[in-house]
Amino acid sequence: MVAAGRLLSRRGYFEHELRSRLLRAGHEADAVETAMGRLRTLELLDDAALARSWIEERTRTKPRSQQALRRELEDRGVGPEVVDQALMSCAPDDVAQARALATVAVSRMAGLPLEVQARRLRGRLLGRGFETEIVTEAVRAVLPPEGWD
Repeated sequence: MVAAGRLLSRRGYFEHELRSRLLRAGHEADAVETAMGRLRTLELLDDAALARSWIEERTRTKPRSQQALRRELEDRGVGPEVVDQALMSCAPDDVAQARALATVAVSRMAGLPLEVQARRLRGRLLGRGFETEIVTEAVRAVLPPEGWD
């Protein structure tokens, strides 16, 4: 199907995304399924490889917790097994990721009172899906003791 090829020439699509897009564009379901099968055979559709690539890119550009990455991939229609494999193979540890984000963020808050820095760091890390315990650990790693609470 030419429409599928055109879409894939611009960027990678997860199977669910591509199927939905083709169906919304008015293509017949049988033709879409035939095209999807052919694309899988040609290895032009590979949810596992795309999920790993997506996680690596997302981690580099917009770091998030593993749980947040999981939700985003599942929202895109990627199966739980594929998500698990991709996260195991290339997602960074949440503690290390949260600490790295806190380190970068705290450098931009140098002139603010410690309480404000702590509150903003917590908000930023919680907003990126990190668990409360990990957020607390990351904040304590980058602020002096008087700024922890």
